[in-house]
Amino acid sequence: MVQRDYNAVVRRVEAVSGIDVQILGEVEGLPILCVSAGRGDAPVVYINGGTHGDEPAGVEAALAFLQGEWERWADRVRFEVIPCLCPWSYAHNARFNAQDVDVNWEFLRDDVPEIEILQDFLAG
Repeated sequence: MVQRDYNAVVRRVEAVSGIDVQILGEVEGLPILCVSAGRGDAPVVYINGGTHGDEPAGVEAALAFLQGEWERWADRVRFEVIPCLCPWSYAHNARFNAQDVDVNWEFLRDDVPEIEILQDFLAG
């Protein structure tokens, strides 16, 4: 099984200047990061990557956006970006999380850590 270095994702986020990074929570010892960038009082655009760990393109797209594109829009919107919602799944190249749950299809459950973290964030 292919494994990925989730810490490399964290390092790439931390290397971006002009953003605020917070840890929304941890799952299996890995932080779920949220990046805030842009004008604080502007309309919010939410970007999410890494819901399925075996689909790394979303993570890469979110990181590429943070590393180069967000500043073009910074005076008009505020971005809230979770580059990788399921870090364990990403690290293990797995569609399911460590509980063997497909997070994308289980948002009504209250016992899935990634969903709880995201719901708390979205609730404000």
